[in-house]
Amino acid sequence: MKKELLIVFALVLSITGCINQPNIGSNQIPVKLVVNYSGYSQSFDTTVLENTSAFDLLKKFVLLDYKESPGLGAFINGINNVSNTNTDYWMFYIDGNQSGVGVSSYFINKSVTIEMKYEKPSWGGS
Repeated sequence: MKKELLIVFALVLSITGCINQPNIGSNQIPVKLVVNYSGYSQSFDTTVLENTSAFDLLKKFVLLDYKESPGLGAFINGINNVSNTNTDYWMFYIDGNQSGVGVSSYFINKSVTIEMKYEKPSWGGS
């Protein structure tokens, strides 16, 4: 009888130990966030849940000034008190390539480097 109780107790402990472990399952994705402006660079290595937007990732690590528009998503006006001007803007890159969508429309589903660069856009700005 004592042997059976010990076995049951051991099983309960092992199951409880598994339940209390942090969820680092297949839905956790490693991501690097880089913010570059005026010769200054910040870098953050983290993990996010699959389908987290780049916008939600940014909100966790930097001070954002943004405007959300229905149907268009978020427009970044400034990061860490560095605001867009008539010539320089915050540009969004994924793995070194300028993104074809905005930060609130990009959903992370693989390991990537998300980068925000404060620069003159290729289209020349205003």
